[in-house]
Amino acid sequence: MNKPLADYSPAIDDALQALGLRIKDARVVRQETQALLAERIGVSRRTIQRLEEGSPTTTIVVIAKVLFVYGLLDDFIQIADPNRDTVGSALAKKNRPRRVRAKKTSDHFDNDF
Repeated sequence: MNKPLADYSPAIDDALQALGLRIKDARVVRQETQALLAERIGVSRRTIQRLEEGSPTTTIVVIAKVLFVYGLLDDFIQIADPNRDTVGSALAKKNRPRRVRAKKTSDHFDNDF
């Protein structure tokens, strides 16, 4: 069962609002209206408005489309990059075996086809 959105950390709300404001800034700098951006990516103006407000119901594909049309998709791809995941790297290092043993090979060859 999915956890209700209201039960998530306030940090998530803050991050979504910050993302929404950054996307709004990118749109305003480009002198585009919400309606024009919505038309460019095939969504309603209300969807863009919700995105810019930081709504948790905005789909990831809407975010990806906006970043694509603004030439920012490369930044999006950096999300969860294993090279930037310090916790994941530490866990991988901790769980790395100390030595690697050669796999045992069978001296008996089965030529039964």
